[in-house]
Amino acid sequence: MYNEICTQFGLLPRPAELKVTEGECLPGVGQRSLRGGKESLAVVSATWTDLPRQEVAGAPLTLFVGPEQGTQPPAADLEAPAQPESYALRLEPHGATLVGRDAAGLFYGLQTLRQLLEGAPGAPCLEIHDWPRHAWRGFQIDLGRQPEGMDTLKRYIDLMATCKLNQCYLYVENAFAYAACPEACSPDALTPEQVRELDAYCQERYMQLIPAANFLGHSDWLLDHPKYQHLSETREGPAFRKHMSSNSVICTSLPEAWELIEAMIDNLCAAFSAPVVHVSMDETWPMGSCSLCAPVREQQGEGELFRRHAAKLHELLAARGRRMMIWGDMPAHWPEIIPQLPKDILVVDWYYEPIVDYVPIAYFNWSKFNTTGAWRAAGFEVLMAPWDRELPIYTAARAARLWDCSGLFLTKWEQSQQMLWELFVPTAYGADCAWAPVLETPAEALPRLAQALFGTQAMEAVALMHATMDCQRAVSGEGQGAGRFLRYRRQINEYELAPKWAFARQAIEACRKLPAFQKPENARRLAYIALRVARWDAGCRADWLVNEAGLTARALLAGRDRGEAQADLARFAAELAQVAAVQQAALAEMTRQWEADRRGITPVQNVMDRMRAEAESTAAWAEQLAAFAAAPAAGKGPFDHLRLVVEAGMPEANAQRFIAEVSADGQSWTEVPLGGFRRMLGCDSFPQALDMSIACDVPADTKYVRLSSPGVAGIGLRTVRLIDAASERLPHAVVETGGQVWFAEHLLADDARLCLMNEAEVAQSFYHPETLETSWITLEF
Repeated sequence: MYNEICTQFGLLPRPAELKVTEGECLPGVGQRSLRGGKESLAVVSATWTDLPRQEVAGAPLTLFVGPEQGTQPPAADLEAPAQPESYALRLEPHGATLVGRDAAGLFYGLQTLRQLLEGAPGAPCLEIHDWPRHAWRGFQIDLGRQPEGMDTLKRYIDLMATCKLNQCYLYVENAFAYAACPEACSPDALTPEQVRELDAYCQERYMQLIPAANFLGHSDWLLDHPKYQHLSETREGPAFRKHMSSNSVICTSLPEAWELIEAMIDNLCAAFSAPVVHVSMDETWPMGSCSLCAPVREQQGEGELFRRHAAKLHELLAARGRRMMIWGDMPAHWPEIIPQLPKDILVVDWYYEPIVDYVPIAYFNWSKFNTTGAWRAAGFEVLMAPWDRELPIYTAARAARLWDCSGLFLTKWEQSQQMLWELFVPTAYGADCAWAPVLETPAEALPRLAQALFGTQAMEAVALMHATMDCQRAVSGEGQGAGRFLRYRRQINEYELAPKWAFARQAIEACRKLPAFQKPENARRLAYIALRVARWDAGCRADWLVNEAGLTARALLAGRDRGEAQADLARFAAELAQVAAVQQAALAEMTRQWEADRRGITPVQNVMDRMRAEAESTAAWAEQLAAFAAAPAAGKGPFDHLRLVVEAGMPEANAQRFIAEVSADGQSWTEVPLGGFRRMLGCDSFPQALDMSIACDVPADTKYVRLSSPGVAGIGLRTVRLIDAASERLPHAVVETGGQVWFAEHLLADDARLCLMNEAEVAQSFYHPETLETSWITLEF
C-alpha cells in the first residue's frame, strides 16, 4: 500500500515509514482547524495559513487537526523518530495528530499532512514516521544570468519548503548590490534589505538562504568594468592557456584584489544569516597567467595557486564565523592538493550529465576519475550537484548514496524563462531523491509528480509529463545560418524527435479536456507547456525542412526532374513560412506570459530576442527558397553560399577549440566562426571520437583554409571540404603545417583517415598542460 498511498496523494517527498490502519480520517468533515500550543503554532505560522487556528494546552511540538468545533486534541502518545528533522503523524477518524522531533520536523510533518488532506478526497487512517535521508537538501537559483523579482523568489521558496528542502542557494554574480563595487552590479540586483527579507522568509520555512558568489572565476561581470579591469588575471594579455583565454578570473596575487574580495564578503555576511558562504571557484582556466602568478604556476603548479587562494578565502570566512563551500571540479585536476585543503570546506561535486559510475573529468579528455571518492577519502563533506534534469538528478542521488555524501544540491542555470511550473518537476523529484529512503527512477515517479502538480494521475497528465520531461530542441549540426542547406553530414535527430513532439501535442490536447485542467492554475501551466512545445517543435521542423530543401535543391541542380523538384521546393518554402508564423505567435505569447509573471524584470539573456531571430530567419529562408523554386538558376542553390565543413573527432570541448581562417590569395586571412554541435554516437552523455561535423559560411572566392588548434587535447580531422550547391571540393594540396601534426596528407582524399593535431592518440588521457603550442594546417582548394 505504501506506493499506492504516496501516488494517490502526490506525497512529495515520500515518507520513510507509512502504515495504513482501518478507517478514513475526518470522514465528511468540511471545516477543519489546527490546534496546538503557542510554540507549536508559531513553528508553522507560514504554512497552511487558510486553516483556522486555535491555541490549546498541549505537549510541545505537537499539533492536532480536527473538526472546527468539538473534538479536542487527544493525549499525545506519538513519539517522533530520533533523527533530526523527523516527525510522527497519525491520521484517525476523529482527526490527525502530529509530533515533531524538533521545530523543523514539525514544519515538515505539516507539509505531509497538508498533502494528505488536500491532495485527494478520503485520506485513509494511517501512521507515518519520517525523517530525511540527507541532511543537506538544496536548490540553487541562478540570478547571475537572470535577476528575479521578490514575488517570484518567494514562490520558488514556497515550493522548496513544500518539498522539504532546507537550503535555498542564490547564485548572484552581479545580482547582489555589493556596496564594495556598486558600479559593476546589475540595476535589478537584490539589495541587502531585500536579501534580509528573503532570509527571514526562508527562516520561517526552516530553510537557509545561502549566497553563492564567485571569488575567483566567473568574475567577468566585475572585471569587464573599467574600474576593476586591473584586477584581472589576463590584464597583461591572453591567458597562458590560449585556447581558454577569458577575462573571468581575479588575480590571486594583487593585494587590492584581496581588499575588494574581503569587502564583498563583508557585504554578503551582513545580508545573509546562513553560516555557509559558497565561494564557487569553478572553471578557473586562465589562473596563473599574469607576471605575478606565472612564477608560482611554473615552479609549483597551478594547484598551488588554487590551494593558496582557497586557504586565504577560508581564513577570511572563518574569521567571520562562516563555513566555506566550493565547487569540486578544479582540485580534481590536481588531486595532490585535495588533502592539503582545510578539512571543514564543504565540497559540491558537480556534473551535469547522467553519471554512469564515476564523473568523467573534462580536462583529462573525459577519462573517469572518482572525484566523489577522492574527496570522501580525504575526509571532506561532499554534496552531489546535478542540474535540473531528471536523469542527472537520479544518477547524482545514487552517487550520493554510494559514497555516503551529505546531500543533494540541485542547480538551475541560465535564464529562468521557465515559469514556476517548470521548476516544479526537477525541484520536487530532486527533493524526493534527497529525502526518501529508497530512490525512485524518474519514470516511476511520474504518476506521483502528476498528482502533486496537477491534482490528477490520469493517463493524459502522466503522458504529458512524460512527453515534456527533459524536452528540448534537437541538436543543430554544422553551425547556423542559411548555409545549413549545404549540410555535409545530414542530421537525423530532427526526424527522430518528430514523433515526440506529435505525442506532446496530442497529450496537451487531451489534457485540455480533463476537469483538473479547467482550474485556472493548471490551465495557465498547460498554456506554458503548449508554448514551449510549440517553440521547440517549430525549431526542429525548420531544421527538418532545411535538410529536405537542401537535398532537393542539390538533386535538381544535378539533373533531377525539374517540375517535381520545383513543386517540392515550393511546398518546403510554404511550410517554412507556416513555421515562421508559429514562431511569431510563440514570441507574442512568451512576451505576454513574461509580463504577466515578471513585470518589470528584464530578461537578461533575452529569450524574446532569440525567438524573434528564429522567426525572422525562418521567414527569410522561406522567401529565398520560394524565389529559387520559382526560377532555379544553373549552378546556384537556394542561397548563393559557399560552406566550409570540417568533420572531426573532438574528445573534449572544454580543453579544445578550432580556429578557422580563410583566404583568397594565401596572404590575407580572415577568421570565420566555425561552429556547431556534436551529434553524440553510442550514448547520449559522453562524446565519442569522429562524431562531429562543424561548419560555417565563407566568402565565395575562398581558395585557402587554415585550421589551427591552440589546445591541449587531441583532435582528429577526417575531412575538410568546401561545399556549394553544385559540388564538394576536397583540398588538393597541403601548403604548410606547424606544431604537432601527423598524417596531413590524409586530408587530400576522402578516405576517413585521421590527420592528428597535438597528440598522437585521440583518446589519450593525460594531465594538462602537456602540449600548449599551437598546431596548424594550411590547405589549398
